[in-house]
Amino acid sequence: MQISPTELIASATGVADPERLAEIERCLRVEVLMSTLDSVDPEVLSRCARGALALIEARAHARFVCMEFCGQGDPFFGGSADDRTLLTDGRFGHRSGRNPPARFVDAKTALEAGRKAVNRRGSALLSAIEMP
Repeated sequence: MQISPTELIASATGVADPERLAEIERCLRVEVLMSTLDSVDPEVLSRCARGALALIEARAHARFVCMEFCGQGDPFFGGSADDRTLLTDGRFGHRSGRNPPARFVDAKTALEAGRKAVNRRGSALLSAIEMP
């Protein structure tokens, strides 16, 4: 009998909360393995699940995000503003469930990561913002 990825993640991490398990699964699929979990070796999945949980827990202490501000005025009213957040894939963009904002422990680290983004616009203002 084959064990499901969710059951394997729960066994490897000791997590029972369904929401937390879904968060670990999303992190594994999108950030750690960048793959479906069905074809991953169970031993590799267990090890990566523990790593994904550690990553998620580290983010709980990371309160800063890097923002890129470009343009002026609300586009709805004819302005040109296009403000973007540094996402977990290392690029500036607009957040989604599959690619949330990258979080950092301090403002300096957030700005350093923003300066390294491959799609950073030279005319944009970078800022580190503390999130609640």
